[in-house]
Amino acid sequence: MKKNLFVLIFLCFVYVVSANIFPICYDGKYGYIDENLTVYTQPLYDEATEFIDGIAVVKENDLYHIINDKFSILATVDANSVKLPAEGGIPFEKDEIWFYTDFWGNIMANGFTCASSFSNGLAIVGLSETEYCIINNKMENICNIFPANIDIPIVNNRVFIRSPQNYLIALAEITANGLKLCTEYTFFEVNEFIEGIA
Repeated sequence: MKKNLFVLIFLCFVYVVSANIFPICYDGKYGYIDENLTVYTQPLYDEATEFIDGIAVVKENDLYHIINDKFSILATVDANSVKLPAEGGIPFEKDEIWFYTDFWGNIMANGFTCASSFSNGLAIVGLSETEYCIINNKMENICNIFPANIDIPIVNNRVFIRSPQNYLIALAEITANGLKLCTEYTFFEVNEFIEGIA
């Protein structure tokens, strides 16, 4: 009975991840299994991200641990929340200040009001409550923007931006000279691109 319940919970809480290792939630705790239901870790974490580039972040006893796909702890980070690790950087938040660490817990940049995960080498960060910019994974400012939603990833150097005047949304391309509009400001709400469709 307990195994059937575990399989049912797996089917309800599985996330799509790389490396075919999935975080699952059972009885309020997270662990990892693969598509063959091989248990890699019992559900013992308070939070768990998916593995990206062989790296995941788990929370245990109010601390975040950066782990590799062999479940070895690479670093421990004191933070309140985390977003997905990607492309060498992990955005963490502590006391409403966002910062990035590398996969070994070294701080790469900090002092942001918000931060997204990297996608195609780029991320969106908040410099203040009203000022945002796009940075590359070397933590260089590429251009200032007014994002539609910081959690929608940048795909193929394109980002959804919001008009400061009327809050309508447009799709823009990130170029060497800044942003180039691909559409007019006509959208009220947008979702992330999945298989080329948003």
